[in-house]
Amino acid sequence: MKMTLKPNKHDIFIGSFIIVLIVSLIISVLSLKNSDDHYVYIKYDGQVVHQMDLYKDEVYVLEKEEYKDLLGDFEVTVKNGKVFISENTCPQDFCKHVGEISFKGQSLICAPNRIVVEIGEKLESECDWGVCYEG
Repeated sequence: MKMTLKPNKHDIFIGSFIIVLIVSLIISVLSLKNSDDHYVYIKYDGQVVHQMDLYKDEVYVLEKEEYKDLLGDFEVTVKNGKVFISENTCPQDFCKHVGEISFKGQSLICAPNRIVVEIGEKLESECDWGVCYEG
């Protein structure tokens, strides 16, 4: 007795759904990874004080003289598409030990210095009568 398996409508639907799901996941992962629209934002006390391109190597220093509530100078480095805190004066150095971030949505937080470093899309700024809004 010879048995043959024929796919029914449900099998075809489920197979098609799985293929579409896999393709869409691959496309979304590749678009997130290869997007040139990734920027690093350094926020001090909730305000963006500096913006860097994630794919351009740069070092930015927040100096205590300019930001009075800092415990000392604070240095953020972007290198090879990764961001890390290269110098700080926190008592426990937690934010420095977190390591590197490289994906949109990730952040480094230094609570004692009131600094947040995060990766996101380029902020659009809109100016109206000399007042600019980001977002």
